[in-house]
Amino acid sequence: MSIKHVFCLVVVIGILLAPLPMLIGMMWKRSPIEAPHRSTKVDVLTNKQMAYNANQINRAQTCEPKKNIVFLKTHKTGGSTIWWIMQNFALQNKLQVVVPITGLSFSDKSITTNVVRRIFPPMGIRKGDYTNYKYNVFSIHARFNRDVFDSFMKKNTTYVTILRNPVTQFESAFDYFSIGGRKGNKTSRLREWMEHPFLNWKKSKMQFAIHNYQIRDLGINPSLNANEIIDTKIKKLDTDFDFVMITEMFDESLIILKKMMCWRFEDIVYFPKKKRYSQVSLSKDLVLKIGNWNALDMKLYDYFKRRFDDHVKNYGPNFQSDLDAFRKIKSFLSNVCLSSFDSEKSGKSGKLIVSYNYNLNFTDVISTKDVVCKRVRPRLHKCNIGGSQIVSFDFSKLCYDLTLKPKEFIPRILRNMMHKGNEVLGQQKK
Repeated sequence: MSIKHVFCLVVVIGILLAPLPMLIGMMWKRSPIEAPHRSTKVDVLTNKQMAYNANQINRAQTCEPKKNIVFLKTHKTGGSTIWWIMQNFALQNKLQVVVPITGLSFSDKSITTNVVRRIFPPMGIRKGDYTNYKYNVFSIHARFNRDVFDSFMKKNTTYVTILRNPVTQFESAFDYFSIGGRKGNKTSRLREWMEHPFLNWKKSKMQFAIHNYQIRDLGINPSLNANEIIDTKIKKLDTDFDFVMITEMFDESLIILKKMMCWRFEDIVYFPKKKRYSQVSLSKDLVLKIGNWNALDMKLYDYFKRRFDDHVKNYGPNFQSDLDAFRKIKSFLSNVCLSSFDSEKSGKSGKLIVSYNYNLNFTDVISTKDVVCKRVRPRLHKCNIGGSQIVSFDFSKLCYDLTLKPKEFIPRILRNMMHKGNEVLGQQKK
């Protein structure tokens, strides 16, 4: 047989076999979110409850997730939950995270470039090689100084912090630090203290915590109370921070952060780690007095509240749908993950420390009113949360992470991760 005949034969066979993949696909037809699964019951339920067209698959992610972030944790602003989100993100991605050698934060102290001597070296970097101490994630208390942070953070770091209405922030700090004692009615204690705030402040051992605390956290000296100086410094903060979250718009803040960092829903989902148990209703007169006492914080908050509104406007048309989807996911996961939870009252902090007991039993199909999920792999469910939102979850891992006690993170898990990285380095050098 000539070469020409062989070539013609190959072409003919190729033409005859071309439809074969399509025929096989038709024989094994399944919906886009299904995996090879033999349960007829599950397939019927999926087709009925998870109908959607090809255009409804989760919006294509065209950006690259960012992994370098500073979250400046301010006091009494709800920052513990954001701290947990950042720590968990660092852990899941095995990032270089700033972990103090002693303590959990730098508290209320101003930090200098020598701060690297007080933190664990990055994984793979020898202790004392300070010029190579470069980190992906910072998420603890410290007084802000952009130049210092830039000295130990990696390039292209996103800077974020959070602010709270100064009235409720002061009321929380007043309670947490036992400024007016703990005897009697809290509203009465607040009202009595605010009759002579300056005199009471001068006598207090916690002066830093009960007078313009948030502007102090952000590195501005509250004694510089000239309006033009403060205005200039606040505008400088606006250039230093890429985004300032607002406690009263907590979920909205997380949605904006998610888009800014190109993260996933599971990167920002949370269960509250602390809950106040001692809240009061403040009179208009008392609200006005507290606001005046914290006038610099009010100026700071009002400025960044307006900037927050700009972020919402610039988000695009999907802001509300993304926010609704996020809240559906939170509600759904609380039903799926939690078998029960306990609240431990902390006398000092004025909070309930919440401990969750997570569920371990996940069926092939998990559904609520708004969300339906189907197992597509042994440890992966795909979930239709309505509209164009399709997300994937490893419930076993996610539920464990969400219910982990916050205090376990830095002392145990993150420190172990950083230690382990440097133990490997030590073994390599032997």
